[in-house]
Amino acid sequence: MTLTELAQSRLGQRQNTPDLIVEVLREAIGRGLLQPGQPLSQAELAHEFGVSTIPVREALRRLEADGLVALRYNRGAFVTELSAREVRELYEIRIPLETLALRLAMPHFTGKQLEKLEGILLELDTVVEGSRWAELDRGFHVALYEPCQRSRLLDLIGKLRANTELYHSTLTAVAHQYPECQADHREVLRQCERRDAKGATRALEHHLWQAGERVAQAIEQRTL
Repeated sequence: MTLTELAQSRLGQRQNTPDLIVEVLREAIGRGLLQPGQPLSQAELAHEFGVSTIPVREALRRLEADGLVALRYNRGAFVTELSAREVRELYEIRIPLETLALRLAMPHFTGKQLEKLEGILLELDTVVEGSRWAELDRGFHVALYEPCQRSRLLDLIGKLRANTELYHSTLTAVAHQYPECQADHREVLRQCERRDAKGATRALEHHLWQAGERVAQAIEQRTL
């Protein structure tokens, strides 16, 4: 799918125009349709969405606030490009927030929710394409934390995840580590099924730390 196709698929939705543009661009970045450092022309985006540049400009400012877009004076907008150091910092922030969400979710897991997590992992077992892997990986973590019933916490986690998700779908060196990621996922789920909150949060912390290192090292290798 291209950015044009993604935009066209959403244009019929009854939604505030800047909200729609933000949603489409966020998804395009997460899927790897827009690459780190890629310029984002306001005129071209306005043409894609059939609007003026005003809602495009507002959408880009909101994406800048989320850390997904960089606005540079006299140069325009670009998809944010992270250094290895910045990736490690993001994961240092993510780990305590996501382990907190899981710890709060543990008492509320139902059998149906655990079955949903297992279903996502079964589908991940068959996926080799980067953007689809990133989409399912996101779905696993969303379903894992959702029972915590803390909307502000979940919103913050989602914004932080969005900053690193792109690299899971675009860096080949990360894709080679999918089996290790799956082993981590299964250990987290196993501990959840046992209702072992300490074991689950410990497994999640290990998984996130390893994932952050994989992304950071892949960026370092790419920039050598």
